[in-house]
Formats: sequence, structure tokens, C-alpha cells
Amino acid sequence: MTRRQVTWLLPAAIVLVAVVWVIDAGRMDEEQVRRGRIMKSTDNVRTLMVILTGSGVGLEKPWPGVKGKRFVLWLVATNKISKTDVDQLQLLFSPGDRVHSLARAGGPSAYANLTLAKLQDPAFDVGALTSYAGPGDDVGTPVVEIARPTEDRPLLADLSFPVGVILGFASGKARWVSAAELGLPQDQPIVVGAASPVEMLRHLSSR
Repeated sequence: MTRRQVTWLLPAAIVLVAVVWVIDAGRMDEEQVRRGRIMKSTDNVRTLMVILTGSGVGLEKPWPGVKGKRFVLWLVATNKISKTDVDQLQLLFSPGDRVHSLARAGGPSAYANLTLAKLQDPAFDVGALTSYAGPGDDVGTPVVEIARPTEDRPLLADLSFPVGVILGFASGKARWVSAAELGLPQDQPIVVGAASPVEMLRHLSSR
């Protein structure tokens, strides 16, 4: 190899290293963002469970007689979460959710007339009002009859992340469970309800 060739190859090698570094740095930044969103959503789920159980529900009071997303929205209908406070309403949405958000739902005005009667109306569409799934009825047990759930039976779930799920339990705990821990390949969608291959997710509903 001649000196001229070395002279040309050296800058090219430097450029290549720089490009690889930028790509790796970008991947690291994306991973940090993803982890940050998972942490924030875990905090959301934990806070929702604390608000729910802090009101006596599941202890001296029965569980709300609604399921799925309606279970989560029960907190708003009963004023456990303010219908006008933007910061409180933000708890209903996962930062990993690319479809639903408070702004897309219509802001606080979308919750102004949210009542228990509306939640019990099957014609009332709640899909846009929260990211989180709640207890389902796929096992034929009404929510009001469920004994205090254990760590094996979550009450809330965030399905916004493709490689895992955030679960909330009656104890007030919330935790991230990876697809691998669920026994699923990373490219398999994580679903709840009767169609889920994961036993503990069959007790949940995203409707």
C-alpha cells in the first residue's frame, strides 16, 4: 500500500468510526428514552393503584362494578381523580402510548360529564380516555365478587411497550415484566383477555 493510499484511507476510516459512534449513541439515547417512559408509566400505574386502594376499595368497600378501561375511569367518575386537573388526568395515559393521550382525548372537557351511569352504559365508548387496561370478565367472575387480588392477579396493565408490560396490583405495587419473563418471544404482541397465552393476563381487558 502506498503512502497516498494510506493518506486517503485514514480520513475514510475516521469518518466510518464517527458514523458508527453516532449510530450507537443514537441507539443508547433511544434506549434511555424508552426506559424513562417505562419508569414514568410504572409510577402512573402505582399511583392509580394507591388512589384506588386508598379510598377503601377492595378492603371495606367492594371493587367497582365495571371492567376494563371503565375500571380505571371509575376513579374519575367518582372524583378520586379531578375532572379538571390536567396533571391528575395525565395519570390516565402512558408516555409509551402512541395512539392515546389527554390532548387526543379532548383534554379535561372530555371528562366533564363522566359519570358512573355513563361507565355502565355499554354504548359509551371509553377507548380514547385512558391507556390502561383493567380487570376483565373473561373468566366469568364479576369484578364486585373478586376477592382481594394477589401478586398473581394484576388489576391494571400498560400494553404500550412491545417488549413487555407494566402491571399494577392491589398491594399498590407496579412492576415491569418483560416479554421473556412472560414466556413470549419479543416479536409476539402482548395481549390481554381470553386470547392471551399468559394466564395472569387473561384476567384483564383493554376494552
